[in-house]
Amino acid sequence: MTRRAGDLTLSPFVHKPKEPDAALGEKLRAEYPAILHWMIDGCLDWQEHGLVRPAVVTKATADYFDEQDLFGRWIEEKCDRGVGLKAGSSDLFGSWKTFATANGEEPGSSTSFAGRMSERGFEKKKSGNQYYIGIALKPPVGLLAHGG
Repeated sequence: MTRRAGDLTLSPFVHKPKEPDAALGEKLRAEYPAILHWMIDGCLDWQEHGLVRPAVVTKATADYFDEQDLFGRWIEEKCDRGVGLKAGSSDLFGSWKTFATANGEEPGSSTSFAGRMSERGFEKKKSGNQYYIGIALKPPVGLLAHGG
């Protein structure tokens, strides 16, 4: 799933009172006119400038999506990146498909895979077979121990 700006915003609620005030509602009643004024000012600011997210909200949202980025995790765990590397598109898609399925995610089609690769900056080439440049599958762990 591709994230689009504005789809989801997380607001971390990390400050909790040590002891909740059971009479808070009644105490706020005297503040109703000021609260309404504050809400109207906020609405006017939103209409003029749009929704301006505080840095803490932007960070919490980005952290959440980073944690949920299974495709990025596949690249980190199963691939090497760098100049001069290349890998066949069918080999990469097969690896992604296995990884996604093992992690409970639908891998999608080879077309959606190509879109994800393009979003990550990997260029697809064709010279007989299709391949991506700048990326290669890591060798299986067992082969590393044998100098593989």
